[in-house]
Amino acid sequence: MHKLAVVRGAEEISGNAAATCRYNGISRHAYYTWKRRYEDEGFEGLDDRSNDPHHQSNKIDPEVLEKILWLCRRYHFSPHRIAMPIRVRRTYPRNDQRTTIQFIDHVLSKLLFQTDQVQTDNGQEFGSAFRWHLLDKGIGHAKTRPRTPSVNNKVERSHRIDPEEFCRLLEGEVIDDANVRAERLQQ
Repeated sequence: MHKLAVVRGAEEISGNAAATCRYNGISRHAYYTWKRRYEDEGFEGLDDRSNDPHHQSNKIDPEVLEKILWLCRRYHFSPHRIAMPIRVRRTYPRNDQRTTIQFIDHVLSKLLFQTDQVQTDNGQEFGSAFRWHLLDKGIGHAKTRPRTPSVNNKVERSHRIDPEEFCRLLEGEVIDDANVRAERLQQ
C-alpha cells in the first residue's frame, strides 16, 4: 500500500518528512494526516475515505425532489420556473391594497437580498397606502407610465404565462373558489 510505504519511509528510511513528501509527490498535510491515522487506527486508518461532508445542510427532501422532477417531466418547467413558486407558493382572494401589502411583506421576507425599489403599474392595488407602506420600510416605489407595457414587458409576459401554466396543472378544471384555488396551488 502506497500510504503505508510513505509513512514508514519517512520514519525508517529518510527520517525527513519533507524530503519523503517531495519524493512521493504528496503534500505534507496529506503525509501528516496519513501518519496520524496510522498511529490512531493502525493499518485500517490508511484506507481511502470519502471526502463527502458528514452533513449536507441544503439537501433537498426526497419528497420535494420527487415533486420537482415530476413537474419537469410532466410540464417541462425549467428549474427557475419551479423555484419561484416554491419560495413564494401563495394566492390572495382579493386584488386590493390590503392584500398587496400582505403580498409584498411576504415576498420581502423570502428574498435573500435587500430591496431598494419596487416598480408597479398604475393599478388601484398600488395606491397611496401601498406606497406609504413601502416608504415606511425604506423602499422606493416607481410606477410605469400609463399605456406602456413594453416598459414592464417581463411582468406582462408573466401575466400571460402564469395562468396558462396554472391551468395546465389543473388539467382543464375551472376553480372559482379562492380557497380551493389556494389549496390546489399549495399542492
